[in-house]
Amino acid sequence: MLGLFLGSLVTAFDGSKIIFSFEITGLALLVSMIGTIIFWSLYVAMKSHREEFFAVSGVGTFVLIVVLAFGTISPPSNERARLTISELSQLSEISLTQGNYERAIKHQEAVLSKLKKNDVRYIAVKEKIEKIKLLQVDGI
Repeated sequence: MLGLFLGSLVTAFDGSKIIFSFEITGLALLVSMIGTIIFWSLYVAMKSHREEFFAVSGVGTFVLIVVLAFGTISPPSNERARLTISELSQLSEISLTQGNYERAIKHQEAVLSKLKKNDVRYIAVKEKIEKIKLLQVDGI
């Protein structure tokens, strides 16, 4: 209690804030559900059914380990998927000015993946990729 009081007193004078950001994800919900089931099993099986409790907690622990091990193996977030076509084009131009042709091609391919085949820009972007490839070959 004394620590809470002193901390709030110091914060009042300092003006700093502590912001807790907790994002509710599917993994967090699954882990909390498994934890709830384990604690509920512990409460129910205090003195009776001890063997069943150990079996349930063993299975729960195994499931938790599997979820934590494979739940973090998610495909990397594709930063290019959030960028607009004009932003990707600008990144491609910057890469071209720096002589980084491979990255410029990657950015243009990302633009291409955002366009439909019947879009008028589709052909122009394909031609631009070919021009960058020719620049890359000429620079070698």
